[in-house]
Amino acid sequence: MGAVERKFVSLDSATGRRNGAGFRTCQGLYYRPKASVPKVAFIATHYNVDFSEHYLAERMAARGFGFLGWNTRFRGNEPFFCWSMR
Repeated sequence: MGAVERKFVSLDSATGRRNGAGFRTCQGLYYRPKASVPKVAFIATHYNVDFSEHYLAERMAARGFGFLGWNTRFRGNEPFFCWSMR
């Protein structure tokens, strides 16, 4: 596979800040081919599981795609996740 670069990305949620362990409420890793800027990128996320090092990330980046393994503010905080649409 080709050379892959990864970069940490993060964002504070509008309704929550850093938790007690120090991680931000929304964060992940962005993977891309080292020698180019992809025109297409994929996002893999899960409401409660850390997808920042998803097994597809490096494989997709090595094939020319961008890939963001992203965590939501509910990672490790499942009781507060709600599927209802309001």
